Amino acid sequence: MAPSSLHRHINDGLIPGEQITPGAPWRIRLTTDLKACFLATPGDGFEPIRDAMETVGLSRQGLLQRVKRGDLEPFMSSVDREKVYGSRP
Repeated sequence: MAPSSLHRHINDGLIPGEQITPGAPWRIRLTTDLKACFLATPGDGFEPIRDAMETVGLSRQGLLQRVKRGDLEPFMSSVDREKVYGSRP
């Protein structure tokens, strides 16, 4: 995964990360829960973020805010070598 993608996922609340001080490197703890978010293929009930936005009727930012609050469960998968992510209610 590209560093810019990791930073975006941290910013969006999809991956929990922490910095000791501003400007310090990000620390990401690879917990069992975080590893479980990375799937080879999405399971039943999961959909790409573009489809999830339409299903829930929210903008990308609104959907990601719900992920941050814990209202939606995020996942990331590698499908046809393309990184995708989405949510399920």
